[in-house]
Amino acid sequence: MTAVGAGSLVERFRESAGKAGASVELAPDESAAAQAIGRIAAGASGIVATGAARGFAPERSLVGGSAAQVADADLGISVALLAVAETGSVLLGSNAIEDRLVAMLTRTHAVVVDGRNLVASLDDASPTLRQLSTPGARQLRYVGFITGPSRTADIERVLTIGVQGPRALHVIVISNVQ
Repeated sequence: MTAVGAGSLVERFRESAGKAGASVELAPDESAAAQAIGRIAAGASGIVATGAARGFAPERSLVGGSAAQVADADLGISVALLAVAETGSVLLGSNAIEDRLVAMLTRTHAVVVDGRNLVASLDDASPTLRQLSTPGARQLRYVGFITGPSRTADIERVLTIGVQGPRALHVIVISNVQ
């Protein structure tokens, strides 16, 4: 998926995600990504992961879980299907409610994305979205872009972070892009 100039796409993603309030860390491989998650998880008492993120999660993590088990966990770990450089967004998708809860109910959300799944623009994400929504066995009934931590504003435009979702978003890009 990554176009020519992949290094510049990663930097553009990092800049856009940073403007949205997310932190971005580059990891050369999956092992380094798991170590980055370990650093983020230091001191966390409740850690939950999606099925796809099992390999990145510390051993003490709960994989899946009910809303009651996931709600207010210190850290949730997911794997993105792709990332968009122009917006700093990551695309999550799953048919499993347990996976969706990780992105919605945890206090901090860490997302791992393969740098080869980095696209320049939302337009470039369209083929993936079409593929994921095509009826059949591989169809995903839930996909969503996440851009930065949860934020909301009241009528007086007072911005509040983390009221309706994670207060912090950390993205780890596996940068083994050539």
